[in-house]
Amino acid sequence: MQSKTLDSGSQSEDRGVIAIKIDLSRLQDDWQASGERIILANADGVTLLASDPAWRYRTLGPLTDAQRDRIVTSRQFGGEALDPLDWTVDAENQTARVGDAQLLYLSTADLPNNWSLHFFVPGDPATTRAWLTTGTFLALVLLSFSALQVNRLRRVRTALVASEREEAALRLANERLAVEIDERRTAEARLQKTQSELEQAGRLAALGQLASSVTHELGQPIAAMRNQLAASEMREGPTTLNHKMQSLVARMENITRQLKFFSRKGRDSFEDFDLRDAVCDAIGLLEASVQARDARIDVQMARGALMLNANKLRIEQVITNIVRNALDAVEGAADRQVTLTMGGSDDAVWFAVTDTGHGLGHRSLEDLREPFATTRESGQGMGLGLTISAGIVSDYNGSIAAHDAPGGGAVFEVSLPRNGAVV
Repeated sequence: MQSKTLDSGSQSEDRGVIAIKIDLSRLQDDWQASGERIILANADGVTLLASDPAWRYRTLGPLTDAQRDRIVTSRQFGGEALDPLDWTVDAENQTARVGDAQLLYLSTADLPNNWSLHFFVPGDPATTRAWLTTGTFLALVLLSFSALQVNRLRRVRTALVASEREEAALRLANERLAVEIDERRTAEARLQKTQSELEQAGRLAALGQLASSVTHELGQPIAAMRNQLAASEMREGPTTLNHKMQSLVARMENITRQLKFFSRKGRDSFEDFDLRDAVCDAIGLLEASVQARDARIDVQMARGALMLNANKLRIEQVITNIVRNALDAVEGAADRQVTLTMGGSDDAVWFAVTDTGHGLGHRSLEDLREPFATTRESGQGMGLGLTISAGIVSDYNGSIAAHDAPGGGAVFEVSLPRNGAVV
């Protein structure tokens, strides 16, 4: 069994190796049976086939060190010694001496892969012609077989190139499809966001109409309460209860006025004030709620002033709404505590409210700030606290964030710009 390895053509990058094994043992047996003396050698001059077994794996000439290293590396001939063949050639007279035999000699190197075919025949002319005819026929057969194999390799290479082109086209189509899928997903996300914004805008519009109606309907009762308190003060004189009730009525009027921001927005009357004062006023309004829940509020005051330029009542409303939500969250908990911290930088002031309640769960701030979204029982609240607070903070170009506290409960953080307040 002889082996032949052909490359797939000259390319800038190897794509593969095709190994073709051709069984020429029957040809060698025919040579031996007919008494022919023939040698088939490769490009290095190593005998591949020979009519005389003693000539196999001999070299027609000495091998260089580079040739031996390459042959050993490729393991083509195993452990064969590859000793030189004992022969000499007289090219001028076309004779050769092999061992002790003097023979006529013909050769051809016009074979694939630089193989060569060597014919040795006795000196008798008739015999010589017969051997030459036989050798020529065998050479033609070998050349035809080699041509068929080369043609087959070309067809295989053509098929491989076509397959690679189809694979590249399929890969390009997949990439385009992936881009199109990403674009469609992005478009769907934008559409869903737009739909959500439209729905929220619709709810806020409805809330604006409701706020306008509530403000209008409550205006007259509140005005009547103020008149009654004024009349009582004129009859009985100033009292602590009367003064406190007048303060509450004034706050009710201010709160109803704040609801109007859902229906129309305008610039409030701004003033420079200390955030610490707004916190104290908001906590004072919640004393009854704190006592009713048997809770504690730990206010960690900043050492320095936290000045900002805004509408103080609206900022107090934000603080009140967030702290009241924290008190609702700790109601029924084993540890009912709300902590309020505050601080500031050169451009902004902030405060954070932390509670020991049930936390946000799986809800986000966007879910909590939806109008009418509440976890309290019916009649305990309309779920507008965070909606109003988020709107006020947004009007002042501030930010509001919420997340679960590491030890349980929730944390709400509000940051407000100073807006050029005198510090």
